[in-house]
Amino acid sequence: MMRVLIATRRTNGDVANDVDYCVAGELLMIGEYCDCCRIDPGSCGCGIAFSGLNSHRMTTTAIVAEVALSEAEVREAIRSSLRAGGWFDADEPELAEQMVAEAWQRIQHVATHFEVGTVLGRRLDVVYEREVPASRP
Repeated sequence: MMRVLIATRRTNGDVANDVDYCVAGELLMIGEYCDCCRIDPGSCGCGIAFSGLNSHRMTTTAIVAEVALSEAEVREAIRSSLRAGGWFDADEPELAEQMVAEAWQRIQHVATHFEVGTVLGRRLDVVYEREVPASRP
């Protein structure tokens, strides 16, 4: 069992700039963000969102989950996603492994910091537990 981040609709929509274009339950990674987002994290969304490994789409909510995958399987999912997204070519194995290792390290750091079932949000390099609004039971 591995702790990972997966897409969730829980609390999505509670914040004005929430987006949810991923498939619920899809593996997520914490992608890079553009220079525009350094100035205004919500300008294009990449500074406030997690990236779906399969859909290549974004969501502003992730949940920490334990899944029946090995580290090698999660790394392969990351590798396949990055390759399909055009982040590197198959003939760049060193770059590929560096990018996979960095993506896996970010996922692992966050997923092991929070308890399973915690819904997370993101603002640039900060990943945080989303608060449930007082109006919600």
